[in-house]
Amino acid sequence: METPIHGFHNPPVESSIAFRAILNAMSKPGTVQPILVDLAPVEGINKGTQLAALTLTDHESPVWLDENLSKQSVIEFLRFHCSAPVSSDLSGIQFAFLSKWHDAASLPPFPLGTPTFPDRSTTLIIEVESFKKSEGVTLSGPGVKTTENFDAVGLGPDFWSWMQQNNARFPLGMDVILTTDKEIAALPRSVKILEAY
Repeated sequence: METPIHGFHNPPVESSIAFRAILNAMSKPGTVQPILVDLAPVEGINKGTQLAALTLTDHESPVWLDENLSKQSVIEFLRFHCSAPVSSDLSGIQFAFLSKWHDAASLPPFPLGTPTFPDRSTTLIIEVESFKKSEGVTLSGPGVKTTENFDAVGLGPDFWSWMQQNNARFPLGMDVILTTDKEIAALPRSVKILEAY
């Protein structure tokens, strides 16, 4: 039986499609973007997380994995297909992968950027169960025409309180990408949480 390719089958085309999905998600907070590339399953992570890793990470971007994602299959995927070093040195982490949102108190002290280099912050990539549009929180800010309703199954009040604090630090703070097996969405640090449940 042929071994599945745990990466892009057609890198020039699929990487462009994947980049566009993440760009759309980041520029339009709270909108859900479908995963339009065919990715072979990797044990331990969903396909949205694979997409983000393949698109955003490389040999110059140290990544951090939470305990649930620290599996050999995930580490090998990141190293072989993304060339991304897995590190426990929080000071240089560019992307942190979380199997779920635990709580704000247990979130490691990842870089928030500096006034001179606000881009030197960690992006959180968090796996969720699914997305909902009819309830949850109300978003506003850059990329949102008026307001946007948004929620993700697996995130609770603690997350949205943390997001409000995260936005208060702007231009410092962390960007967030949420992933499922079929879709992704993003909450950049610039997004405002007008109403949280």
